[in-house]
Amino acid sequence: MSLLTYNKYVVKNEKNQIKITFDIISEKQDNLQLFYITNLTDGFTEEHSLTEPIKEGIRQQVTFVLPIDHFTGLRIDLGDKSKQNIIRINKVVFAKNTTYSLQEADITKFFNLNHFVKYNQDTHNFSLQTVDGSYDPFIYSTSLSSISDTLHTPDTYFIPAHYTQYILLGLFCAVLSVLFYIYQRNKQVTVLHFGHLTIWVVLCFVLIKTFTYLKVDEIFNTNKVSLKIIVKMEVDDYFQVYYTTPAQPDWTEQQSITTNITGESGYQVINFQIPDSLQIIRLRLDISQNKLQKEIELKEVTIEHNGEAIYYDQSNFLTVFINNICLAPAEDSSKLKFIPQTVDNYYDPFFYAQEIGPDYEKVRGAKNSVAFTEALAFLLSFCVFLFLESNYAYTPSLSLTNKILILQSFSFIVLLLLPLISDVFKFDTEGGVNIEKRQLQSKPAFSLDSVKEFPSLYTDYFNDNFNFRRTLIDWGGKLRLFLFNESQVSNQAIIGNQGWLFLSVIKPHENVLADYAHRNLYTQEELEVIHKNLENIHTLCKSNNIKYYKAYYPNTHTIYSEFLPFRIKVQQLDTVSRIEQLNRFLRQKKSAVSIIDIKADLLRQKQNAQLYYKHDTHWNNYGAFIGYSSLFNHISKDFSGLKPLPISDFTIKWVKEGGGDLIDLIGMQNNTQFIDNKPYFLLKNSSDSISNISSSYPDCEIYENSLDTTGITAVVFHDSYTLALKPFMNRHFKRIVYCWKNFDWNIVEKEKPDVVIEGYVERLFR
Repeated sequence: MSLLTYNKYVVKNEKNQIKITFDIISEKQDNLQLFYITNLTDGFTEEHSLTEPIKEGIRQQVTFVLPIDHFTGLRIDLGDKSKQNIIRINKVVFAKNTTYSLQEADITKFFNLNHFVKYNQDTHNFSLQTVDGSYDPFIYSTSLSSISDTLHTPDTYFIPAHYTQYILLGLFCAVLSVLFYIYQRNKQVTVLHFGHLTIWVVLCFVLIKTFTYLKVDEIFNTNKVSLKIIVKMEVDDYFQVYYTTPAQPDWTEQQSITTNITGESGYQVINFQIPDSLQIIRLRLDISQNKLQKEIELKEVTIEHNGEAIYYDQSNFLTVFINNICLAPAEDSSKLKFIPQTVDNYYDPFFYAQEIGPDYEKVRGAKNSVAFTEALAFLLSFCVFLFLESNYAYTPSLSLTNKILILQSFSFIVLLLLPLISDVFKFDTEGGVNIEKRQLQSKPAFSLDSVKEFPSLYTDYFNDNFNFRRTLIDWGGKLRLFLFNESQVSNQAIIGNQGWLFLSVIKPHENVLADYAHRNLYTQEELEVIHKNLENIHTLCKSNNIKYYKAYYPNTHTIYSEFLPFRIKVQQLDTVSRIEQLNRFLRQKKSAVSIIDIKADLLRQKQNAQLYYKHDTHWNNYGAFIGYSSLFNHISKDFSGLKPLPISDFTIKWVKEGGGDLIDLIGMQNNTQFIDNKPYFLLKNSSDSISNISSSYPDCEIYENSLDTTGITAVVFHDSYTLALKPFMNRHFKRIVYCWKNFDWNIVEKEKPDVVIEGYVERLFR
């Protein structure tokens, strides 16, 4: 799971400033101070800081609006009163034209703590303390440029991406129909007057602004399920909605949406947006965090999507939702009125719906009518033109052939102009999302020194960033897929059999197809160099009483070669793979090191379950479990306390989901054809004994197990394949350090572990 949760929607930010919101609970009334640095500032200073008050004892959202559009580092002073003991940050949201949400468990992975602050991994609380008579608790980071860069996208109007296309097409076609009529009535005019063109532009602008004003995204909400709650609350408070899915059946902060509520005497509407890709099983409405809250009245709860809706009011709300002990029904039973209360020092009033899944699925499954509406827009505009031309034109009616030719010509011109017009009117139809595995060209700054280079640089920028680009790529991908069953970028990904996708990227040090075809075997010189390096690492580790292991994880092509296209399978040579070649050479040299090969276990177990994602370059959790078992069966020969857990210790849930990096790589968007059955492992007798602590090593994570009985420590050097191994490996070590890099003796020397593991996927194995 990514540390950053990326929300794919566009937010309106008229001032083009960055907003940073802290979802926070403070034990005492205090102040929160935010310092920021940029590429032009040196260090954190009072001049570049903002301060906001925080209330006592209630959950609240504290928002800072930075007067800049880019930052490289932040420092958050957690309090200026020495009586402040505990503070909790549930979430940090960075927002400009897109948003990033940093969850509570991940905050310490991005921010360092000074010596006045201690972090409790179990409660996620920050403990603030006085040290040697001084008190200045803060957390800080000077490496947040990547977050800031992601937020730095062009401004956008508040119109949904999937509707902008057909709105523009329909509007332009309708206006063009009127222009055709004007042209026909004035047959002596051989070209359109400048005035006609001006009318066209003005009408389009007015219509677009009208749709913007009406907030079309709230009417046509095709990729979000809207949860609307009409409520009356007199005191400022905090509202939170939790939901559960098959993949995560428990209530968690990661699966929740929050908002502040301003107390009012009348009804107000609270609107939550839930991605329609989520299969919701249960809902929970936490309606208060403020113990001073008075009577709360619910008028209606609505769940709607694409015109389909279900309503819960006085007649049926309590048949679906159950109130907990902190919500007492009011005396007036004619309305949904409740009084929040504290019970045994516990205050958490909420409603929950255990079996809302079937009702929710009916709404979530409602299909959008984009294609129908788009076709209708074309049809109506064409009918307007035919009606005007046939009934009011002074000239004889055009022949059907001429009408079709005119329509085709103008439609073609409109399609060519759409990206430019959309860019002029600031319609960001794709939300600034970059799914390509490369950095898109940034907008060049014009200066007299760059006059010669500017045209070509701007051309590269426009080619990478014009509106509708990703949509056109998506359409092209679908056309190639459905007509020819092939990828439009076959040099990056190829279409296999039975819905499988395979990576085909060729880079100087990564050629996955050559790995499969056995066409990139090592030379004798390369084998000697690898052997020497392995022997040096082994000798270095052995002299420090460290056990060293090196493993490789097979490519998808190696395990599921039967699903490769025939043209790829016939290229495989009748010889050994590079890993087999290297192991043979190491045996000939009688090396103390051998490469742990888990391929045989994966090939044997794939008969029982799918081990790799069909649309991604990685193994799934089941494949990772087999890899973990094979690896630890080998390591346990030296450490009896490191035997792998049996599969019977886990509950396995299979969930049908979309997504995968190969889908993005071939330029496709959310396509219902690419659905995969994905396994999720839950330990039956789990405990929250694993803590992720802050690391001073670049590109490294550290986990500690408070219930460990072995006392064994480890350092792991890895790539992305190890991410799925972490939940299994963490439970075997007192302390384990994961470093996303090649072997680094400096880290090993500082950690002095018992075990060092290097593990890489086949295509990156060196």
